[in-house]
Amino acid sequence: MAASPLEIRAFRRSTDLADVADLWATALAPDWPVLADGLELLRSGYVAVRDGRCVGMVGVAVDDVVLPRSEGSSGGGGGGEGDGAPTSSVRFLAVTPDERRQGIATRLVEHALGDLRRRGVRQVAAGSGAGPYIWPGVPLDRQDAVGFFDALGWEEPQVVTDLTADLRDDGFGEQLAGFAPPAGIALAVAVPDQRPRIVEFEDAHFPWWTRWYREPGHDVLVATDESGDIVGTLLFSGPGHVTVYWPLLGDDSAEISCVGVASSQEGRGVGSAMVARASLELQARDAGVCHIGWVERVAFYRRVGYTPWRQYSMRSRTL
Repeated sequence: MAASPLEIRAFRRSTDLADVADLWATALAPDWPVLADGLELLRSGYVAVRDGRCVGMVGVAVDDVVLPRSEGSSGGGGGGEGDGAPTSSVRFLAVTPDERRQGIATRLVEHALGDLRRRGVRQVAAGSGAGPYIWPGVPLDRQDAVGFFDALGWEEPQVVTDLTADLRDDGFGEQLAGFAPPAGIALAVAVPDQRPRIVEFEDAHFPWWTRWYREPGHDVLVATDESGDIVGTLLFSGPGHVTVYWPLLGDDSAEISCVGVASSQEGRGVGSAMVARASLELQARDAGVCHIGWVERVAFYRRVGYTPWRQYSMRSRTL
């Protein structure tokens, strides 16, 4: 018997979200169980429906800048301001196992790309690329997804890594205490009246991160020199549901992100001292596993005691 016709239509969150949650559980678990905060990010896209059943979904997002989250120096490191044209991401893509290898994922993606072209989008990324994201790129533990984007010709400029550390491990606090700031550098958790100066620092050194420093919900660790000038910053938060991955990492998980040091202080150990200090602050709050995402300089975080957790292929396509 011939298969029933497949319908591709716009995702309707109010009626489709529960079906997409079931699709996620069927298509991506157990490696990637349903992430409640990830579902919350699915606001627009397209679903594939056969006989009234959701068999596939592509989630898309549009923004005006690409937003890396982990590390950097004022000399570069992961992104920059957009050129005025909107950027977009394929935030989510899944097809139920019994409907794979029938071209459904390709139809969903091409349908979404056609819509994005009409909206003036010129660059699309797989994963991140338009505000908050579920995955930075295509998870390398999903080789079917990697092969799919390979077949469609999406470019891979790099692979990035997520790292974690269990702050409850015996001896980890003692290890962190060995990363003292260099002479002339003071570390402290920012107070509210420092926020304008912090935003100025981000605008000058890491403009792609300014957005995150303006948003509430994070603490900021600040490194200052002997003149009181800011020379480094990072964001940290937790314990709690502070990362999209809390179902995997625990209800008491924590997160460190947007670690940046001014070029004048590079190579002095300021970054390592900041990560260690933020980790100790989180440990004192009884945080469990701490997550650091979108990392290129893996060796830097390994020195402080963090180990690789997941990796992602950073795929993109020009329209």
